[in-house]
Amino acid sequence: MTNGFNTRKKFALLIITFLVAIPLGVYLYIQNIWIVEPLTLGSKIPSVIVSTFNGEIVKTDSLFAKKTVILFFSTTCPHCKNKITDLNSLYKEFEDKFGMVAFSLDGEKETKEFINELKILFPVYLDNISDAKLQFRVKFVPATFFINQQQLLKSQIGEQSKELLYNQLLKFASITNDSLFTLL
Repeated sequence: MTNGFNTRKKFALLIITFLVAIPLGVYLYIQNIWIVEPLTLGSKIPSVIVSTFNGEIVKTDSLFAKKTVILFFSTTCPHCKNKITDLNSLYKEFEDKFGMVAFSLDGEKETKEFINELKILFPVYLDNISDAKLQFRVKFVPATFFINQQQLLKSQIGEQSKELLYNQLLKFASITNDSLFTLL
């Protein structure tokens, strides 16, 4: 009788432990996401690893030889679709003034379909291991970063109207490498 009682006690203790540990783990995970500080303006951007659709591994240092706009997106995000559509329509106007690249947070198949659907004009890379997302401290998508030739962060933005995006791209095209710029 004592053995059966001890077994039930151990089982009940195990259940209680799981009922406490799982919500606590989820809570701590969520808290960690919210307390991650964004990159500071003027700081050197991290060097990260992304991949091409051919499976080639690329260090981002090689992508940023000139001023560059970097976009992080997800194929399931409606705001990302709007942002890419807006950037795509403005790409030709600004391509000689600065580079533009995007990092997909999704798999190769979904991203290829997304690129074909939106007819994306600028280069898209895969962040398969979330290295770029973690190092750039991306919490929400779309996330857009503006960097200069020295790979220093000049500004970062989230979702906004096409008109505001256009004005920000105009401003970014005109700044010198030594200046930071604030958003409207």
